[in-house]
Amino acid sequence: MKKACMFCLALLLLSALFALPAVAAEESAAEAASDPSVWQNGLFALFFRDLTPSRQMLTYALGNVLIVAAAYLLGSLNFAIILSKKLYGKDIRKYGSHNAGMTNMFRTFGRKAGLLTLAGDAGKALVSVLLGRLLLGEDGAYLAGLFCILGHIAPVYYRFRGGKAVVVTAVTVAVIDPVIFAVLVVVFAVVFLIWRYVSLASVIAAFVYPGAVYISAQIRSGGQGTPYLTAILFSTFVGLLIIFLHRENIKRIYNKTESKVYFRKNKRLPDADVPEEAPRPHVKGRGKKKKQQYKK
Repeated sequence: MKKACMFCLALLLLSALFALPAVAAEESAAEAASDPSVWQNGLFALFFRDLTPSRQMLTYALGNVLIVAAAYLLGSLNFAIILSKKLYGKDIRKYGSHNAGMTNMFRTFGRKAGLLTLAGDAGKALVSVLLGRLLLGEDGAYLAGLFCILGHIAPVYYRFRGGKAVVVTAVTVAVIDPVIFAVLVVVFAVVFLIWRYVSLASVIAAFVYPGAVYISAQIRSGGQGTPYLTAILFSTFVGLLIIFLHRENIKRIYNKTESKVYFRKNKRLPDADVPEEAPRPHVKGRGKKKKQQYKK
């Protein structure tokens, strides 16, 4: 069953690899030639008017390759793994839920580790999406966001074992469409505050994402327009991918063994993935202040 799931995931990744750049090229090459706006169509659009159609497509393909490579390599910098090893001498993938992400860092090493992981993952997504937007406009931003997400999930530096890319996806959506991002944040916050499951809030937000894109397009066009095809493809693929990656969390929620998240300092967090006798990883410096107080 696990091998079948991984095979399906590989097929989805391959389909994204070929489908989204092709759609983006078809929709934007002609538009960029007539409207060389840097923010809308990227720096490559400045050269399109003086090129033949074949060279336009070649230039656009080159831009796609640059964005895919840069975004994937940036996405592969998994800050949960980096910080857990550098700061604590541990591999976060061996503790808690075994996921290399912000929530597991927060549960295992504390608030500081979680916030540092959040900052790192958000930063790499921001750089990737802005680079894509600079080179190829909105289509480039979607492409960069997609491959930054894939890099986070299957990082080349860590034997393709990464996180679930919720933070990276959120930052990508925030840069491309802040209105959709605001809607998803509200959905995430409501679900989280009611049930206290980060995983459930992420799954519900991912499920709502494609619908929010469609409804937003209808509202903005007065019910007359159709959603941008790249946006629909991106939101549908990423939404399904995030739900798929949370399949084990969904099972634990159903079995009532999923860990809830609280932000009160004295709240002890249960962890369903670690046996009761297994201690939390020792963090250097923890408890030193109390010992010094007792000495005094």
